[in-house]
Amino acid sequence: MECFSPDDSYRGCGRLALQDRFADYRTAGFRVHGHSDLVRVSRVSTASGKSRVGKTHRGTRSPFLFDCWQAAADPKRTLLNKETLAERKYLYLLVQPSVIPPNLFSGCNASQRENEMLAPGYLNPSRLITFSFCAFLMFLQACGGSGAGNSGRAPEPPPLQSVPVPAQTEDGWEVASLAEVGMRTQPIIDAINAIRRGDYNEIHGLIIVKNGRLVVEEYGSGRMYDSSSPTNFGPAINFDRNQLHILHSVSKSFMSTLVGIAIREGYITSEDEPLLTYFPEHFNPAQPEKGAILLKHLMTMTSGLEWNEWDISAFDFQNNDAIRYQNAADPSAYFLGKNLIHEPGTSFYYNTAGFQMMGEVLRRATGMPLDQFAEQQLFSLLGISDFRWQQFDHGPVYIVGDIFLRPRDMAKFGQLVLQRGLWNGRQIIPATWVEDATASFISVAHTGYKGYQGYGYHWWLKTFSVDGQSIEGIVADGLAGQAIMIFPSLDLVVVVTGGNYEHAELEHDLVANHVLPSAVG
Repeated sequence: MECFSPDDSYRGCGRLALQDRFADYRTAGFRVHGHSDLVRVSRVSTASGKSRVGKTHRGTRSPFLFDCWQAAADPKRTLLNKETLAERKYLYLLVQPSVIPPNLFSGCNASQRENEMLAPGYLNPSRLITFSFCAFLMFLQACGGSGAGNSGRAPEPPPLQSVPVPAQTEDGWEVASLAEVGMRTQPIIDAINAIRRGDYNEIHGLIIVKNGRLVVEEYGSGRMYDSSSPTNFGPAINFDRNQLHILHSVSKSFMSTLVGIAIREGYITSEDEPLLTYFPEHFNPAQPEKGAILLKHLMTMTSGLEWNEWDISAFDFQNNDAIRYQNAADPSAYFLGKNLIHEPGTSFYYNTAGFQMMGEVLRRATGMPLDQFAEQQLFSLLGISDFRWQQFDHGPVYIVGDIFLRPRDMAKFGQLVLQRGLWNGRQIIPATWVEDATASFISVAHTGYKGYQGYGYHWWLKTFSVDGQSIEGIVADGLAGQAIMIFPSLDLVVVVTGGNYEHAELEHDLVANHVLPSAVG
């Protein structure tokens, strides 16, 4: 992928594939290039295949698509309108404008102006974008212009001079100052100021717990994915401690934890049980080798089944297995009908359906909906009363979706794992399960994903480096920058929430650049 970057760091580079949802246009491939606030727009003609660089703007750090630019705003016509979109195979974007030409939207018709332009930092949601990771779909609006333009970068808030102690509430957290737990203040001041400036794009929340005490609580603003919305995004939110936030694939780490609890309670014999024990209707005598797929193989994404999710466009509805699984008349039959191409437990490949199959295993084993089991055996014991876990009745199975939690409650889960399953003197999760779940079952270094080296039972493992010191991290990782990071050697838990659908490692940069240096001292 081709990227421009003034300092060659390539921050912000990402790849989008766009398909018009409402008209029969050809798929247009998008590339977002740029670092910080340098932006360019160019296109490739199907005839020549050569790129022509277009206009340059400076501004915010998230991509926008405006396909109703008129010639006056874009004399070179490097961004095509809807009528000519079908005549070109590719568009290339470097779009992060905060200084937008005043007449940029004068080519938009009334219906295109129906919605005001989203504030800087938000994706404009009504066109289909694909993220190969998790086959996640969003919709971008055809045009987000109001005609008014934007006179320049929004004024930055005054820099923070000190870090306030989080509010003492009745949610069970003991609060403290950074000094009281031996953390340096200046790196955290720098972190919060960077978040407020938008240096890490769209960070919605930062929670830090050190030595079991809540020491940092910072919230930002942005938009959150909402499957109930026609645009798949809700309204802009100024986040606070009471706002539930979508966890995306961080939910997987909760799932594996519930499996450990279900084993302790006797609902499941062990993680070494064959998957087909819970789906006997799908046993195929002609494929007895699938009996070797164990529950732990689903939690470690090593089922060995032929699967195509991470390396294929979510627009390819005929071949993307994550989409086909969810659309199948019987998702479990689709999953178990795939060919076994690797010995189970030997090869990692990202497989969202395995997580969803484990949700159905828990439902069948416990005889209760997953959210009810989670509330009874986990959330209520942590003092968590406000949560939501998406579940969709789909024929013979339930499709498990994402959890919504408050960031302070996400931190409770991280602290529980840090304490090997112990909370207020009660062993909620078996300690041996925590040890097994957070140990590396399979190497994932070959994926290159966020620098992770290993994968356990839906936990990622990574070695961070701070001033030459190696610090082992255990991470629950989710799309768009959701993370629960646990650092046992530092007695530290960090929670990050965000809307960084286009910026894959910013939460890691934030923690490595500021939080860990503060904790190391």
